[in-house]
Amino acid sequence: MRRRKVQFRTAVLLAVVALCAAVAPRALAVLGKPAPLPQLATVAQRSFPVVVAAAGTVVPASQVPLDFAASGRVAEIDVSPGQHVNAGQVVARLDDSAQRAALAEAQAVLTGATSVLAAATQPVGSAQQQALKRAVSNAQATLDTVRTDVLVLNQQDSDRVTADQNRLTDARAKQVGDGCGGGQPVTTPGPTPNPSTCQADQAAVDDATRVLQADQLRQLQDAQNGQSRIDQASQQLSDAHANLDAATAPDANRVAQAQASLAAARAQVDHAQATLTQTTLLAPVSGVVSSVNGQVGATTGNNTGSAAPVAPGSTAPLPLTGASGAVGAPSRAFLVLSTGTDFDVAAPFAEVDAARLAAGQSCTVAVDAVPGLSLPCKVIGVASSATVMSGVVSYYATVVPDSGDPRLKDGMTASVSVTVARADNVVAVPSQAVYSVGGDMLVDVWYEARAVATPVKIGHVGDTLTEITEGLADGQQVVIGSHVALRTPAP
Repeated sequence: MRRRKVQFRTAVLLAVVALCAAVAPRALAVLGKPAPLPQLATVAQRSFPVVVAAAGTVVPASQVPLDFAASGRVAEIDVSPGQHVNAGQVVARLDDSAQRAALAEAQAVLTGATSVLAAATQPVGSAQQQALKRAVSNAQATLDTVRTDVLVLNQQDSDRVTADQNRLTDARAKQVGDGCGGGQPVTTPGPTPNPSTCQADQAAVDDATRVLQADQLRQLQDAQNGQSRIDQASQQLSDAHANLDAATAPDANRVAQAQASLAAARAQVDHAQATLTQTTLLAPVSGVVSSVNGQVGATTGNNTGSAAPVAPGSTAPLPLTGASGAVGAPSRAFLVLSTGTDFDVAAPFAEVDAARLAAGQSCTVAVDAVPGLSLPCKVIGVASSATVMSGVVSYYATVVPDSGDPRLKDGMTASVSVTVARADNVVAVPSQAVYSVGGDMLVDVWYEARAVATPVKIGHVGDTLTEITEGLADGQQVVIGSHVALRTPAP
Protein backbone atom coordinates (compact mmCIF):
# COMPACT_ATOMS: atom_id res chain seq x y z
CA MET A 1 0.00 0.00 0.00
CA ARG A 2 2.81 2.39 0.89
CA ARG A 3 4.60 1.59 -2.32
CA ARG A 4 1.50 2.50 -4.35
CA LYS A 5 1.22 5.93 -2.69
CA VAL A 6 4.85 6.69 -3.53
CA GLN A 7 4.29 5.72 -7.13
CA PHE A 8 1.17 7.99 -7.39
CA ARG A 9 3.01 11.00 -5.96
CA THR A 10 5.89 10.44 -8.37
CA ALA A 11 3.51 10.34 -11.31
CA VAL A 12 1.83 13.61 -10.27
CA LEU A 13 5.17 15.32 -9.85
CA LEU A 14 6.32 14.25 -13.29
CA ALA A 15 3.08 15.57 -14.81
CA VAL A 16 3.53 18.98 -13.20
CA VAL A 17 7.11 19.19 -14.41
CA ALA A 18 6.01 18.35 -17.93
CA LEU A 19 3.27 21.02 -17.87
CA CYS A 20 5.68 23.66 -16.63
CA ALA A 21 8.12 22.76 -19.38
CA ALA A 22 5.40 23.25 -21.96
CA VAL A 23 4.02 26.58 -20.59
CA ALA A 24 7.27 28.21 -19.54
CA PRO A 25 8.41 29.39 -23.00
CA ARG A 26 5.12 31.12 -23.66
CA ALA A 27 5.02 32.79 -20.22
CA LEU A 28 8.55 34.07 -20.68
CA ALA A 29 7.63 35.47 -24.07
CA VAL A 30 4.63 37.31 -22.63
CA LEU A 31 6.48 38.69 -19.64
CA GLY A 32 9.28 39.89 -21.82
CA LYS A 33 6.91 41.87 -24.14
CA PRO A 34 6.58 45.65 -23.34
CA ALA A 35 3.14 46.95 -22.14
CA PRO A 36 1.00 48.58 -24.93
CA LEU A 37 0.73 52.38 -24.99
CA PRO A 38 -2.71 53.93 -24.25
CA GLN A 39 -4.53 55.99 -26.86
CA LEU A 40 -3.06 59.47 -26.72
CA ALA A 41 -3.96 62.92 -28.05
CA THR A 42 -1.93 66.08 -28.30
CA VAL A 43 -3.00 69.29 -26.61
CA ALA A 44 -3.29 71.97 -29.30
CA GLN A 45 -5.01 75.20 -30.32
CA ARG A 46 -8.26 74.32 -32.04
CA SER A 47 -11.57 75.89 -33.15
CA PHE A 48 -14.85 74.05 -32.78
CA PRO A 49 -18.59 74.65 -32.41
CA VAL A 50 -20.03 74.54 -28.91
CA VAL A 51 -23.08 72.34 -28.66
CA VAL A 52 -25.64 71.26 -26.09
CA ALA A 53 -27.53 68.02 -26.54
CA ALA A 54 -30.70 66.36 -25.33
CA ALA A 55 -32.88 63.39 -26.14
CA GLY A 56 -36.22 64.46 -27.63
CA THR A 57 -39.39 63.13 -29.19
CA VAL A 58 -40.66 63.42 -32.76
CA VAL A 59 -44.08 65.13 -32.69
CA PRO A 60 -46.45 66.25 -35.47
CA ALA A 61 -45.82 69.88 -36.40
CA SER A 62 -49.54 70.57 -36.38
CA GLN A 63 -52.00 68.62 -34.28
CA VAL A 64 -55.53 69.37 -33.11
CA PRO A 65 -56.92 67.71 -29.94
CA LEU A 66 -60.68 67.17 -30.10
CA ASP A 67 -62.96 66.80 -27.07
CA PHE A 68 -66.70 66.84 -26.49
CA ALA A 69 -67.88 70.09 -24.94
CA ALA A 70 -70.53 68.14 -23.02
CA SER A 71 -70.42 65.12 -20.75
CA GLY A 72 -72.21 61.91 -21.55
CA ARG A 73 -72.09 58.33 -22.79
CA VAL A 74 -70.34 57.74 -26.11
CA ALA A 75 -72.96 56.45 -28.56
CA GLU A 76 -70.81 56.11 -31.69
CA ILE A 77 -67.27 56.62 -32.98
CA ASP A 78 -67.23 57.10 -36.73
CA VAL A 79 -63.48 57.16 -37.43
CA SER A 80 -60.38 55.15 -36.64
CA PRO A 81 -56.65 55.97 -36.34
CA GLY A 82 -55.02 56.61 -39.69
CA GLN A 83 -58.27 57.63 -41.37
CA HIS A 84 -58.42 60.90 -43.31
CA VAL A 85 -61.33 63.19 -42.39
CA ASN A 86 -62.65 66.38 -43.93
CA ALA A 87 -63.49 69.62 -42.15
CA GLY A 88 -67.00 69.44 -40.68
CA GLN A 89 -67.14 65.63 -40.78
CA VAL A 90 -68.80 63.87 -37.83
CA VAL A 91 -66.20 61.84 -35.94
CA ALA A 92 -68.19 60.78 -32.84
CA ARG A 93 -71.52 61.29 -31.04
CA LEU A 94 -72.80 61.10 -27.48
CA ASP A 95 -76.18 59.74 -26.43
CA ASP A 96 -78.37 62.82 -27.01
CA SER A 97 -81.78 61.58 -25.80
CA ALA A 98 -81.80 63.89 -22.76
CA GLN A 99 -80.72 66.89 -24.83
CA ARG A 100 -83.42 66.24 -27.44
CA ALA A 101 -86.09 66.03 -24.73
CA ALA A 102 -84.87 69.31 -23.25
CA LEU A 103 -85.03 70.95 -26.68
CA ALA A 104 -88.58 69.73 -27.29
CA GLU A 105 -89.68 71.09 -23.90
CA ALA A 106 -88.05 74.47 -24.60
CA GLN A 107 -89.73 74.66 -28.00
CA ALA A 108 -93.14 73.99 -26.39
CA VAL A 109 -92.55 76.83 -23.93
CA LEU A 110 -91.61 79.08 -26.84
CA THR A 111 -94.86 78.24 -28.65
CA GLY A 112 -96.87 79.16 -25.55
CA ALA A 113 -94.99 82.42 -25.06
CA THR A 114 -95.65 83.35 -28.69
CA SER A 115 -99.40 82.83 -28.19
CA VAL A 116 -99.41 84.93 -25.01
CA LEU A 117 -97.72 87.82 -26.80
CA ALA A 118 -100.19 87.61 -29.68
CA ALA A 119 -103.10 87.80 -27.23
CA ALA A 120 -101.51 90.75 -25.43
CA THR A 121 -100.97 92.75 -28.62
CA GLN A 122 -104.49 91.97 -30.00
CA PRO A 123 -106.92 91.68 -27.04
CA VAL A 124 -110.16 90.97 -29.04
CA GLY A 125 -110.95 88.77 -31.98
CA SER A 126 -111.65 89.95 -35.50
CA ALA A 127 -115.44 89.45 -35.16
CA GLN A 128 -115.63 91.70 -32.11
CA GLN A 129 -113.41 94.26 -33.80
CA GLN A 130 -115.76 94.34 -36.81
CA ALA A 131 -118.78 94.85 -34.52
CA LEU A 132 -117.09 97.75 -32.74
CA LYS A 133 -116.13 99.30 -36.06
CA ARG A 134 -119.76 99.01 -37.26
CA ALA A 135 -120.89 100.77 -34.09
CA VAL A 136 -118.57 103.66 -34.93
CA SER A 137 -119.94 103.81 -38.48
CA ASN A 138 -123.55 103.78 -37.23
CA ALA A 139 -122.86 106.54 -34.69
CA GLN A 140 -121.27 108.65 -37.42
CA ALA A 141 -124.29 108.11 -39.68
CA THR A 142 -126.67 109.07 -36.85
CA LEU A 143 -124.71 112.26 -36.20
CA ASP A 144 -124.82 113.18 -39.87
CA THR A 145 -128.60 112.58 -39.99
CA VAL A 146 -129.27 114.64 -36.85
CA ARG A 147 -127.21 117.51 -38.18
CA THR A 148 -129.17 117.47 -41.42
CA ASP A 149 -132.54 117.33 -39.65
CA VAL A 150 -131.63 120.20 -37.32
CA LEU A 151 -130.38 122.28 -40.22
CA VAL A 152 -133.66 121.79 -42.11
CA LEU A 153 -135.82 122.59 -39.07
CA ASN A 154 -133.80 125.71 -38.26
CA GLN A 155 -134.22 126.89 -41.83
CA GLN A 156 -137.98 126.32 -41.65
CA ASP A 157 -138.20 128.25 -38.39
CA SER A 158 -136.20 131.09 -39.88
CA ASP A 159 -138.46 131.28 -42.94
CA ARG A 160 -141.60 131.33 -40.73
CA VAL A 161 -140.25 134.13 -38.52
CA THR A 162 -139.35 136.16 -41.62
CA ALA A 163 -142.90 135.74 -42.96
CA ASP A 164 -144.33 136.77 -39.59
CA GLN A 165 -142.15 139.89 -39.55
CA ASN A 166 -143.34 140.85 -43.04
CA ARG A 167 -147.01 140.36 -41.99
CA LEU A 168 -146.53 142.61 -38.95
CA THR A 169 -144.89 145.26 -41.11
CA ASP A 170 -147.83 145.19 -43.56
CA ALA A 171 -150.40 145.43 -40.73
CA ARG A 172 -148.71 148.48 -39.26
CA ALA A 173 -148.44 150.12 -42.67
CA LYS A 174 -152.19 149.65 -43.22
CA GLN A 175 -152.93 151.08 -39.78
CA VAL A 176 -150.94 154.17 -40.65
CA GLY A 177 -152.56 154.43 -44.03
CA ASP A 178 -156.02 154.32 -42.48
CA GLY A 179 -155.02 157.27 -40.31
CA CYS A 180 -155.21 155.26 -37.20
CA GLY A 181 -151.73 156.34 -36.20
CA GLY A 182 -150.29 152.95 -35.59
CA GLY A 183 -148.22 154.54 -32.86
CA GLN A 184 -146.95 157.26 -35.22
CA PRO A 185 -147.85 160.99 -34.66
CA VAL A 186 -150.32 162.62 -37.18
CA THR A 187 -148.37 165.39 -38.93
CA THR A 188 -150.91 166.44 -41.60
CA PRO A 189 -154.54 167.16 -41.27
CA GLY A 190 -156.87 164.65 -42.91
CA PRO A 191 -160.13 162.93 -42.64
CA THR A 192 -161.16 161.62 -39.31
CA PRO A 193 -160.31 157.93 -39.04
CA ASN A 194 -163.08 155.40 -38.83
CA PRO A 195 -163.08 153.95 -35.34
CA SER A 196 -164.10 150.51 -36.54
CA THR A 197 -161.40 150.53 -39.17
CA CYS A 198 -158.80 151.58 -36.63
CA GLN A 199 -160.04 148.89 -34.29
CA ALA A 200 -159.70 146.26 -37.00
CA ASP A 201 -156.26 147.55 -37.96
CA GLN A 202 -155.10 147.36 -34.36
CA ALA A 203 -156.43 143.83 -34.03
CA ALA A 204 -154.50 142.83 -37.14
CA VAL A 205 -151.27 144.38 -35.75
CA ASP A 206 -151.74 142.63 -32.41
CA ASP A 207 -152.42 139.26 -34.08
CA ALA A 208 -149.33 139.58 -36.30
CA THR A 209 -147.24 140.53 -33.28
CA ARG A 210 -148.53 137.51 -31.30
CA VAL A 211 -147.82 135.10 -34.17
CA LEU A 212 -144.29 136.54 -34.65
CA GLN A 213 -143.47 136.19 -30.97
CA ALA A 214 -144.78 132.62 -30.91
CA ASP A 215 -142.75 131.65 -33.97
CA GLN A 216 -139.59 133.30 -32.58
CA LEU A 217 -140.01 131.35 -29.34
CA ARG A 218 -140.49 128.19 -31.35
CA GLN A 219 -137.38 129.00 -33.40
CA LEU A 220 -135.32 129.41 -30.21
CA GLN A 221 -136.62 126.17 -28.73
CA ASP A 222 -135.99 124.23 -31.96
CA ALA A 223 -132.44 125.59 -32.13
CA GLN A 224 -131.75 124.52 -28.56
CA ASN A 225 -133.32 121.10 -29.07
CA GLY A 226 -131.43 120.62 -32.31
CA GLN A 227 -128.08 121.44 -30.72
CA SER A 228 -128.88 119.02 -27.88
CA ARG A 229 -129.57 116.29 -30.41
CA ILE A 230 -126.28 117.04 -32.20
CA ASP A 231 -124.38 116.98 -28.92
CA GLN A 232 -125.96 113.66 -27.99
CA ALA A 233 -125.13 112.08 -31.37
CA SER A 234 -121.56 113.42 -31.14
CA GLN A 235 -121.16 111.85 -27.69
CA GLN A 236 -122.43 108.52 -29.01
CA LEU A 237 -119.84 108.65 -31.80
CA SER A 238 -117.09 109.50 -29.31
CA ASP A 239 -118.18 106.60 -27.08
CA ALA A 240 -118.10 104.22 -30.06
CA HIS A 241 -114.55 105.32 -30.91
CA ALA A 242 -113.48 104.92 -27.29
CA ASN A 243 -114.96 101.41 -27.15
CA LEU A 244 -113.08 100.43 -30.30
CA ASP A 245 -109.80 101.90 -29.05
CA ALA A 246 -110.15 100.30 -25.62
CA ALA A 247 -110.90 96.90 -27.13
CA THR A 248 -108.09 96.91 -29.71
CA ALA A 249 -105.28 98.87 -27.99
CA PRO A 250 -102.89 96.48 -26.12
CA ASP A 251 -102.03 96.93 -22.47
CA ALA A 252 -98.43 98.16 -22.27
CA ASN A 253 -97.54 96.25 -19.10
CA ARG A 254 -99.07 93.04 -20.34
CA VAL A 255 -97.26 93.34 -23.67
CA ALA A 256 -93.94 94.03 -21.93
CA GLN A 257 -94.33 90.95 -19.72
CA ALA A 258 -95.26 88.81 -22.70
CA GLN A 259 -92.26 90.05 -24.67
CA ALA A 260 -89.92 89.29 -21.77
CA SER A 261 -91.33 85.78 -21.47
CA LEU A 262 -90.90 85.25 -25.20
CA ALA A 263 -87.26 86.40 -25.09
CA ALA A 264 -86.54 84.03 -22.19
CA ALA A 265 -88.20 81.15 -24.04
CA ARG A 266 -86.12 81.82 -27.16
CA ALA A 267 -82.93 81.92 -25.09
CA GLN A 268 -83.86 78.58 -23.56
CA VAL A 269 -84.38 77.09 -27.00
CA ASP A 270 -81.01 78.43 -28.15
CA HIS A 271 -79.34 76.96 -25.07
CA ALA A 272 -81.03 73.59 -25.57
CA GLN A 273 -80.03 73.59 -29.25
CA ALA A 274 -76.42 74.43 -28.36
CA THR A 275 -76.36 71.67 -25.75
CA LEU A 276 -77.66 69.21 -28.31
CA THR A 277 -75.00 70.34 -30.79
CA GLN A 278 -72.30 69.65 -28.19
CA THR A 279 -73.15 65.95 -28.29
CA THR A 280 -71.74 65.76 -31.84
CA LEU A 281 -67.97 65.96 -32.33
CA LEU A 282 -66.95 67.48 -35.67
CA ALA A 283 -63.55 67.72 -37.30
CA PRO A 284 -62.74 71.47 -37.39
CA VAL A 285 -60.19 71.00 -40.20
CA SER A 286 -59.15 68.29 -42.61
CA GLY A 287 -56.48 65.88 -41.42
CA VAL A 288 -55.60 62.35 -40.37
CA VAL A 289 -56.81 60.76 -37.15
CA SER A 290 -53.72 60.31 -35.00
CA SER A 291 -55.36 58.59 -32.02
CA VAL A 292 -58.77 57.81 -30.53
CA ASN A 293 -58.79 57.66 -26.74
CA GLY A 294 -62.41 56.67 -26.07
CA GLN A 295 -64.77 53.80 -26.74
CA VAL A 296 -68.49 53.32 -27.36
CA GLY A 297 -70.43 52.99 -24.12
CA ALA A 298 -67.85 54.77 -22.01
CA THR A 299 -68.61 58.03 -20.25
CA THR A 300 -66.60 61.02 -21.31
CA GLY A 301 -66.34 64.26 -19.38
CA ASN A 302 -66.34 67.88 -20.44
CA ASN A 303 -62.67 68.43 -21.29
CA THR A 304 -63.07 72.03 -22.46
CA GLY A 305 -60.09 74.07 -21.30
CA SER A 306 -57.89 70.96 -20.67
CA ALA A 307 -56.12 70.89 -24.01
CA ALA A 308 -52.65 69.36 -23.97
CA PRO A 309 -49.80 71.89 -23.77
CA VAL A 310 -47.97 72.72 -26.99
CA ALA A 311 -44.27 72.81 -27.65
CA PRO A 312 -42.70 76.27 -27.28
CA GLY A 313 -42.86 78.33 -30.46
CA SER A 314 -45.07 75.75 -32.19
CA THR A 315 -48.55 74.25 -32.36
CA ALA A 316 -47.04 70.79 -31.96
CA PRO A 317 -48.15 68.88 -28.85
CA LEU A 318 -45.68 68.85 -26.00
CA PRO A 319 -44.71 65.27 -25.06
CA LEU A 320 -45.92 64.26 -21.63
CA THR A 321 -43.89 62.54 -18.94
CA GLY A 322 -45.16 59.76 -16.75
CA ALA A 323 -44.26 58.88 -13.17
CA SER A 324 -41.22 56.97 -14.42
CA GLY A 325 -39.99 59.93 -16.42
CA ALA A 326 -40.66 58.28 -19.77
CA VAL A 327 -41.80 60.63 -22.51
CA GLY A 328 -44.94 59.80 -24.45
CA ALA A 329 -47.36 61.46 -26.85
CA PRO A 330 -50.33 63.41 -25.43
CA SER A 331 -53.39 61.26 -24.85
CA ARG A 332 -55.76 63.38 -22.78
CA ALA A 333 -57.95 64.40 -25.72
CA PHE A 334 -60.79 62.13 -26.84
CA LEU A 335 -59.43 62.25 -30.38
CA VAL A 336 -56.26 63.74 -31.86
CA LEU A 337 -56.16 64.99 -35.44
CA SER A 338 -52.88 65.55 -37.32
CA THR A 339 -53.30 68.30 -39.86
CA GLY A 340 -50.01 68.00 -41.77
CA THR A 341 -47.15 65.70 -42.77
CA ASP A 342 -44.32 67.69 -41.19
CA PHE A 343 -42.75 66.86 -37.86
CA ASP A 344 -41.00 68.84 -35.12
CA VAL A 345 -38.79 67.54 -32.33
CA ALA A 346 -39.43 68.59 -28.72
CA ALA A 347 -36.52 67.96 -26.38
CA PRO A 348 -36.02 68.73 -22.65
CA PHE A 349 -32.63 70.35 -22.01
CA ALA A 350 -30.84 70.56 -18.69
CA GLU A 351 -31.30 73.94 -17.05
CA VAL A 352 -27.62 74.85 -17.44
CA ASP A 353 -27.90 74.19 -21.19
CA ALA A 354 -31.33 75.79 -21.60
CA ALA A 355 -29.91 79.16 -20.54
CA ARG A 356 -27.77 79.11 -23.69
CA LEU A 357 -30.57 78.21 -26.11
CA ALA A 358 -32.30 80.75 -28.34
CA ALA A 359 -34.62 80.69 -31.32
CA GLY A 360 -32.80 80.63 -34.65
CA GLN A 361 -29.82 78.56 -33.52
CA SER A 362 -28.65 75.78 -35.84
CA CYS A 363 -28.87 72.16 -34.79
CA THR A 364 -28.93 68.56 -36.00
CA VAL A 365 -31.41 65.79 -35.34
CA ALA A 366 -30.58 62.08 -35.30
CA VAL A 367 -33.38 59.53 -34.99
CA ASP A 368 -32.67 56.30 -33.14
CA ALA A 369 -35.12 54.28 -35.24
CA VAL A 370 -33.51 55.39 -38.52
CA PRO A 371 -29.78 54.65 -38.33
CA GLY A 372 -27.62 57.07 -40.29
CA LEU A 373 -30.35 59.72 -40.54
CA SER A 374 -29.09 63.16 -39.53
CA LEU A 375 -31.19 66.19 -40.40
CA PRO A 376 -30.12 69.83 -40.07
CA CYS A 377 -32.61 71.88 -38.07
CA LYS A 378 -33.37 75.23 -36.42
CA VAL A 379 -34.49 76.07 -32.88
CA ILE A 380 -37.92 77.77 -33.04
CA GLY A 381 -38.76 78.12 -29.36
CA VAL A 382 -37.52 77.61 -25.80
CA ALA A 383 -39.90 77.15 -22.86
CA SER A 384 -39.97 79.94 -20.29
CA SER A 385 -41.09 77.61 -17.50
CA ALA A 386 -39.50 74.40 -16.29
CA THR A 387 -40.68 70.81 -16.60
CA VAL A 388 -39.67 68.46 -13.78
CA MET A 389 -39.03 64.89 -14.90
CA SER A 390 -38.00 62.32 -12.28
CA GLY A 391 -36.94 65.18 -10.04
CA VAL A 392 -34.73 66.78 -12.69
CA VAL A 393 -35.48 70.34 -13.83
CA SER A 394 -35.52 70.68 -17.62
CA TYR A 395 -36.67 73.20 -20.20
CA TYR A 396 -38.29 72.10 -23.44
CA ALA A 397 -37.04 73.44 -26.75
CA THR A 398 -38.62 72.85 -30.14
CA VAL A 399 -36.57 72.32 -33.29
CA VAL A 400 -37.74 72.07 -36.90
CA PRO A 401 -35.83 69.88 -39.39
CA ASP A 402 -34.93 71.69 -42.60
CA SER A 403 -36.32 68.76 -44.57
CA GLY A 404 -38.64 65.88 -43.84
CA ASP A 405 -38.20 62.14 -44.13
CA PRO A 406 -41.01 59.65 -44.85
CA ARG A 407 -39.58 57.28 -42.25
CA LEU A 408 -40.30 59.66 -39.37
CA LYS A 409 -43.18 58.65 -37.11
CA ASP A 410 -44.94 60.36 -34.24
CA GLY A 411 -43.32 59.44 -30.91
CA MET A 412 -39.89 58.34 -32.22
CA THR A 413 -36.90 59.12 -29.99
CA ALA A 414 -34.43 61.62 -31.40
CA SER A 415 -31.12 63.15 -30.34
CA VAL A 416 -30.86 66.91 -30.71
CA SER A 417 -27.53 68.77 -30.80
CA VAL A 418 -27.77 72.57 -30.82
CA THR A 419 -24.86 74.84 -31.68
CA VAL A 420 -24.96 77.57 -29.01
CA ALA A 421 -21.53 79.20 -29.53
CA ARG A 422 -18.13 78.79 -31.20
CA ALA A 423 -14.71 78.43 -29.62
CA ASP A 424 -11.93 79.89 -31.81
CA ASN A 425 -8.21 79.14 -31.33
CA VAL A 426 -8.46 77.77 -27.82
CA VAL A 427 -6.44 75.08 -26.04
CA ALA A 428 -8.52 71.94 -26.45
CA VAL A 429 -8.39 68.19 -25.93
CA PRO A 430 -10.77 65.40 -26.92
CA SER A 431 -13.73 65.38 -24.52
CA GLN A 432 -13.02 61.69 -23.75
CA ALA A 433 -9.82 62.75 -22.01
CA VAL A 434 -11.65 64.83 -19.40
CA TYR A 435 -13.14 63.22 -16.33
CA SER A 436 -14.39 64.25 -12.89
CA VAL A 437 -13.37 63.08 -9.43
CA GLY A 438 -15.09 64.54 -6.40
CA GLY A 439 -16.28 67.53 -8.36
CA ASP A 440 -12.79 68.33 -9.75
CA MET A 441 -12.09 68.10 -13.46
CA LEU A 442 -8.99 66.04 -14.34
CA VAL A 443 -6.99 65.02 -17.41
CA ASP A 444 -4.44 62.18 -17.48
CA VAL A 445 -1.24 63.71 -18.92
CA TRP A 446 1.18 61.14 -20.42
CA TYR A 447 4.54 61.87 -18.83
CA GLU A 448 7.58 59.54 -18.73
CA ALA A 449 5.53 56.55 -19.84
CA ARG A 450 2.90 57.01 -17.19
CA ALA A 451 -0.44 58.80 -16.81
CA VAL A 452 -0.38 61.70 -14.42
CA ALA A 453 -3.79 62.88 -13.12
CA THR A 454 -3.73 66.63 -13.68
CA PRO A 455 -6.41 69.10 -12.44
CA VAL A 456 -7.75 71.40 -15.16
CA LYS A 457 -10.39 74.02 -15.67
CA ILE A 458 -12.64 73.71 -18.69
CA GLY A 459 -14.40 76.25 -20.86
CA HIS A 460 -16.51 75.55 -23.94
CA VAL A 461 -17.58 71.99 -24.64
CA GLY A 462 -18.20 70.80 -28.17
CA ASP A 463 -19.28 67.56 -29.78
CA THR A 464 -15.80 65.98 -29.53
CA LEU A 465 -13.54 68.67 -28.05
CA THR A 466 -13.38 70.47 -24.71
CA GLU A 467 -11.66 73.79 -24.10
CA ILE A 468 -9.01 73.76 -21.34
CA THR A 469 -8.62 77.21 -19.79
CA GLU A 470 -6.09 76.21 -17.14
CA GLY A 471 -3.83 73.23 -16.37
CA LEU A 472 -2.47 72.20 -19.81
CA ALA A 473 -0.14 73.60 -22.43
CA ASP A 474 0.21 73.09 -26.17
CA GLY A 475 2.12 69.99 -27.13
CA GLN A 476 1.34 67.90 -24.06
CA GLN A 477 -0.11 64.47 -24.60
CA VAL A 478 -3.17 63.25 -22.75
CA VAL A 479 -4.72 59.85 -22.35
CA ILE A 480 -8.03 59.26 -24.05
CA GLY A 481 -10.33 57.06 -22.07
CA SER A 482 -9.92 55.40 -18.67
CA HIS A 483 -6.48 54.08 -17.72
CA VAL A 484 -6.65 53.73 -13.99
CA ALA A 485 -3.95 51.09 -13.96
CA LEU A 486 -1.52 53.52 -15.58
CA ARG A 487 -2.57 56.63 -13.62
CA THR A 488 -0.14 58.09 -11.13
CA PRO A 489 -1.21 60.98 -8.88
CA ALA A 490 0.49 64.27 -9.64
CA PRO A 491 3.44 65.02 -7.30
